Amino acid sequence: GWLHKLLQIFSAGDIDAFSALCAEHKDAIHSQPSLVQNFEMLRQKIALLCLMQVIFNRPPEDRMLGLKEVARLTKLEFDQVEWLLMKAMSKGLIKGEIDQVDGVVHISWLKP
Repeated sequence: GWLHKLLQIFSAGDIDAFSALCAEHKDAIHSQPSLVQNFEMLRQKIALLCLMQVIFNRPPEDRMLGLKEVARLTKLEFDQVEWLLMKAMSKGLIKGEIDQVDGVVHISWLKP
């Protein structure tokens, strides 16, 4: 059912599919108090997974991402991108440097 599909979407880091599933199964999701209470946390987790998937799909020599591109891909507001990147770094998911002057992030390592 929809819950199995939700798990597959998280596994793939597919933020567009997450949004579509949430819209399609809104009533079922709203009938689950724990999902409603933790929806923002789930939203943040899918953004992290999406970021990881984007980085993973790029060749190791091309892991410089524009902050605007990260915002677009993760469906976050631009001012939330730095938080997302710092969260990923603090959790040991990625290593890199955020260059605010040039508006890019250089990813040097991605957790396998």
